Amino acid sequence: MSTSVRLDNVEHAALRLRRGHGSHFGEAVNQVAVFASEFQEVQREYPILFARLQEGQVQPVAILGFDREENLFLDGTRWDAAYIPALYRRGPFQVGFSEGEAVINVDLSHPRIAAEGEDGDPVFKPHGGDAPALNAALSALRTLSAGAAAAETMASLFTELGLIEEVKLEVRLNAHSTIDFDGYLAVTAEKIAALDGESLARLNAAGLLDVAIFAASSLGTMQRLIARKQRKLAVTA
Repeated sequence: MSTSVRLDNVEHAALRLRRGHGSHFGEAVNQVAVFASEFQEVQREYPILFARLQEGQVQPVAILGFDREENLFLDGTRWDAAYIPALYRRGPFQVGFSEGEAVINVDLSHPRIAAEGEDGDPVFKPHGGDAPALNAALSALRTLSAGAAAAETMASLFTELGLIEEVKLEVRLNAHSTIDFDGYLAVTAEKIAALDGESLARLNAAGLLDVAIFAASSLGTMQRLIARKQRKLAVTA
């Protein structure tokens, strides 16, 4: 039985959202899907790679860790980064359609939904209107909608122009430990530099030239991610 219903400022006037971060919110993962509309922010914090889906398509992902269920940005109940990917910022809210009109739905079984009487961030203001928590989620939903609209074009054009290529990363954590991080694709600066004028113009016309550059520049954050892993290992040693 679905627990997703249309958000209503009267019926859900007392709705509150739990604060903080952690595995109980489904955030203990080593990667999360990201979208072209957020690449500019994502590339400052996380490496952006591309994963192959079963249908042969590619999905960009932000790398959060190296082991399964490892999010190196989780620090207790805090997410240690200036930007959190939109899929997590949307919380329990989703875009739905009713009679051909876009509406906002809320999943009442989502772990972000606070129990009755529990402290949390209000969704609506006491006398009506959207509270900051809902405005933040709506901003994330707009990012996701814009990214989803460009996803197919980005994947097909990047593939056609040969911008994404298989990468095999051997992550050296110390003198005795390495992690083989492969099975992914990446956009590299070398691939962008090799494009001819017509290809660059096509990317630019599609609004994807800066997206490709952001994806390539994000690879520079891999060393910072490795440093996070090394600090984690040092603490647990």
